[in-house]
Amino acid sequence: MSDRPLLLRAAFCLALAVVFHLLPQPALATRLPPDLQEVIRAEFPDTKIRLDGSVETARGELFLALMPQNQPKKHGKAQLQTMFPNAERPDVLVYGNGWCFLHVIKRGRARTVSLPAEMPEKLRKEILSCKFPSDLIVPEGFFLPQSFKPLIGDVAIQTVSDATIASPEFGRSVGLPGAGHAANSGSVFLTSLATGTITLLDDQTLSKMADFHTEGTPCSMAWAANRLYITDQAKNRVLILDPVRRQILGQIDLPAHSAPKGIAALPNGKLMYVAESGSDDVAVIETASNRLLLRTRVPAGPGRVTVTPNGNFLIVLNSGCDQVTFISTLNQKVVGTVKVGQVPTTAVVASDNRTAYVSNRLSNTVSVLDIPERKVTGTIATGTGPTGLSLSKDDTRLYVANAKDNTIGVYDTRTRQKLSEIRLPMDVDFPYSIDLMPDGKRLLVSSESTDTIASLDLGKMEFDKHSMIGHNSHDIIWVPVR
Repeated sequence: MSDRPLLLRAAFCLALAVVFHLLPQPALATRLPPDLQEVIRAEFPDTKIRLDGSVETARGELFLALMPQNQPKKHGKAQLQTMFPNAERPDVLVYGNGWCFLHVIKRGRARTVSLPAEMPEKLRKEILSCKFPSDLIVPEGFFLPQSFKPLIGDVAIQTVSDATIASPEFGRSVGLPGAGHAANSGSVFLTSLATGTITLLDDQTLSKMADFHTEGTPCSMAWAANRLYITDQAKNRVLILDPVRRQILGQIDLPAHSAPKGIAALPNGKLMYVAESGSDDVAVIETASNRLLLRTRVPAGPGRVTVTPNGNFLIVLNSGCDQVTFISTLNQKVVGTVKVGQVPTTAVVASDNRTAYVSNRLSNTVSVLDIPERKVTGTIATGTGPTGLSLSKDDTRLYVANAKDNTIGVYDTRTRQKLSEIRLPMDVDFPYSIDLMPDGKRLLVSSESTDTIASLDLGKMEFDKHSMIGHNSHDIIWVPVR
């Protein structure tokens, strides 16, 4: 076999990499001054300094970094000046070079910060003159008192009144980002690139309830604000479907030749991200108005996109150059890229918001990524042509759809060893997407080569249900609406 196609591919990727290198690069992660890092590590042994500058102590306490906005004090040194109110349980740390750190307080299911009432007014003003770094990793369930609003800067943080935070009820029933849906009943939707169809199934019986014909190529789906959003590559648009009324409500038009592929929404449903594979951009859309807010340039061939459970990062799979891009959802900037295997196809993120798994279809591997560190920490050998991925509810099992082998591989996420491999039924061929049902007991499998989908009973590890839908299927998603 000639090596010419491989050489052309390598040359193409190299050229794209050069072009991307010449583009204006996004801001890098926050870095504390070296002398400040030394002082912190000396005063607080075993302390971890995060990429956003915040500090995690050995006891698991978190102090969020605040950057000075004015010129450092004259002759100011990186020495600890104040631990207020006391050294045993400080709410704030103030250093001589103007940097401050606020202690994150747990209040039930919520997180917040506080400044003691007895704090001197001069010190309070000094702290409130600072700003959070633009790449701050906001803690899950974090709410900022309104009086702290000057600290926000470019960071997306939800604020509530000081009276609300002071209430004994605060943190007991607050809706937290990434909490997900508690319901175990809903509906299943599938897309078909070949027939331009979106299909609705009953999630218990897998019986077909409705078809929606688009005259386009519906690809990936995302659930936000009680609506289903579907990318249409051929028509350069995002369709909006109401699952209750069972009708397409409208569309969000994108530029010609944008060829939207992947789509994902923040856990709170306020923003949606669309990978425009034709222009190498990720579009950011406000769901309340369906308005395009901005675009973020990424490396070649953005395909599927995934948001971390806490909503802090967007993971973009760049199949055109075998990379993964990390975008901060706080400022919509690229904060890092990492090389993975050939043709990254699907990504899933563990509930710890730290570990991601990426299937590499032509390398027959899954890359294991450390999200905060932006690096590959391991590689799992799979069957032939890994596509869809899913994690068990406790994150101990990774399920991999091996498209060319027509199998589902099961892997231990701790040891990264294969536990078992289940062959698909004869009438299901080339699985692309797999989706774990809310009860964690069933795995639905799409089929790009046949008109049948299947349900894998994870307790018995055997396929127990099939459903003929009349056409092939690509993406698959469960939504909490019947």
